[in-house]
Amino acid sequence: MRLSATEAVLRPEIDLLDAVSRAAFDGPEASQRGIPAGARVLTGGKVPSSVEVIRSGWAANYRSLKDGRRQLLSFLLPGDLICAAEFADATVETEAITELRLQSSGVRNLTVVELHPVVAVQTLRMQEMLLSLGQRDAVERTAALLLDLFDRAVARQMVHTDTFVIPLAQKHLSAALGISPVHTSRVMNILKTAGMVELGHGKLEVSIVSQGVV
Repeated sequence: MRLSATEAVLRPEIDLLDAVSRAAFDGPEASQRGIPAGARVLTGGKVPSSVEVIRSGWAANYRSLKDGRRQLLSFLLPGDLICAAEFADATVETEAITELRLQSSGVRNLTVVELHPVVAVQTLRMQEMLLSLGQRDAVERTAALLLDLFDRAVARQMVHTDTFVIPLAQKHLSAALGISPVHTSRVMNILKTAGMVELGHGKLEVSIVSQGVV
């Protein structure tokens, strides 16, 4: 059954591949590796020899300026792909937010055609991020981001209660939202007062709320 654009954006990216492409990650040439939290997974200017899928953990894609400032482009969750294609923008950097377990597709790299659905979804996510940065205020864009992450977690069966703990620090939210850490703290307190989030012990707990407000 063909997924709608909304459904495809929420699903793990590996689910968007055809059966043969998915099977490459479990073939005899496939391998796994661990990445510690905070480590660089992919450095700008370098293209990996094969595609990798996140089996566990969270990561983020960034673009950086020469002076070191960074814009977080997207968050990667279990089931998502690291550097979806050889033709992907080689200036994008990927960093582990938590400890990662990655699985390689082995010696068989995936083609442009095989990866097209994944690239299309990644483009839609970045368009949504651009929409938030350009048209939503700080509270709206924060709420939209958290709700998107919650819905993606639901699609991955990572949510088993009415709440979900997101392993993001204030620096990650600030880099994604395009606002200062101080402003991010103020926005999170607003959402906490509204009953959308709970803060404490370095973890962010997101409660289910109406999505119609963003």
